[in-house]
Amino acid sequence: MQATIRQCVVRLGAEPASLVPFLREMQRFGVAEFVVLTDAPLATAPIAASLPRPARLDVVATLAEAVLQDRFLACASTEPFAGNVGDVLAAAAAGAVFALPGVSVARPGDALPPPGLDHVTWPERPALFLDRDGVINVDHGYVGSRDRFEWMDGALDAIRLATRAGWHVFIVTNQSGVARGKYTEDDVRHLLDWIADAARAVGGTIDDVRYCPYHEDALVPAYRRVSDWRKPAPGMLLDLIRAWDLNPDRCIMIGDQATDLQAAERAGVAGHLFPGGNLCTFVRAILNRPNSRA
Repeated sequence: MQATIRQCVVRLGAEPASLVPFLREMQRFGVAEFVVLTDAPLATAPIAASLPRPARLDVVATLAEAVLQDRFLACASTEPFAGNVGDVLAAAAAGAVFALPGVSVARPGDALPPPGLDHVTWPERPALFLDRDGVINVDHGYVGSRDRFEWMDGALDAIRLATRAGWHVFIVTNQSGVARGKYTEDDVRHLLDWIADAARAVGGTIDDVRYCPYHEDALVPAYRRVSDWRKPAPGMLLDLIRAWDLNPDRCIMIGDQATDLQAAERAGVAGHLFPGGNLCTFVRAILNRPNSRA
């Protein structure tokens, strides 16, 4: 699997108000470092505070080798892309090189988006929340490592389908295996990062994740408590709704347990019970419904 592109270089034009939505969009696809090319003063603290995920933000007048990673995405302006950002980043991560007039880069071989991408206004995106075990992967019981992870049929296709249709895609997952001492939070994060990278390698994305390691009967004392993030409580969904400025009326939750649907209902989100089978077929049917919440 190719690595996700983590750095974006962008020239800031005459509309600085477009910078924050541009950065938020790139964060959806795993970009965590930004280099902003501008001659004008730019306060970074309020910009960073308005983003849903932590980010490194460098502001420079000229592009220098010292601020660049081995591979990066360069953009001529902060005007938005259409829904094919994931395809561009997947191609960049796989080694494709494109020419983009108007952007000066330090060396050949860096990843540039192709010209001619359609510009669109930044919409209020609908959001798809996915449970992990039993939805994205087969539930083998306390899956905490890649060697025990088995993709659900159609899972990557479902994520790519939703991404290309303009949806946010989030994972919200109870991980009581941490509380039971079966694996660690680092194990959870590493596996979730790997899932996101796999989705981005095929042109989809996992915009963000929330997991709950707590359980009231935990064997590990540090995780023994009641948490409003543990489904059926809605805390994980509510936190993502806040962070990404979502409208719950434009959100859908897919889970394989009654607790998933209960959490969705308490967050004001439409819930759908996944019975197994091909996840892409299930997701496509929901997204194509005329009365879809989105």
